[in-house]
Amino acid sequence: MGYVGESAQKKLARAILYERTTTFWGSYQKRLPAEFRDGYAIVLAGPEAKEVGALRDVLNFDPHRVLFADTDPVGLGVARREWPGVQTHCGDLTELISEFERSTLKISFIHVDFMSYMTLETLG
Repeated sequence: MGYVGESAQKKLARAILYERTTTFWGSYQKRLPAEFRDGYAIVLAGPEAKEVGALRDVLNFDPHRVLFADTDPVGLGVARREWPGVQTHCGDLTELISEFERSTLKISFIHVDFMSYMTLETLG
């Protein structure tokens, strides 16, 4: 698909946002208890797994601590291709989070972006 409406201004805004995100994440991680600092990032994959770049290149997550989840395997395949070693889960996100609650594994954060291509047309 790709992002509709790309422009030089949006690229610049995204670069500034990424720079500030890395600064924030670095200082935030230092204040977290170790069990959460070393926890998993759970991400809704969507059809293009667009968060791969941010988690891999900006936030420097270990791929073994990132779990892309979706009920549609298309985005999971993209995530595995773009980031070898990343974990994937094909199924319901709430079930996955429940599995974490029952285990000793910790979650650093959850990113569930349901608004990627939200427009008046898609809202119907």
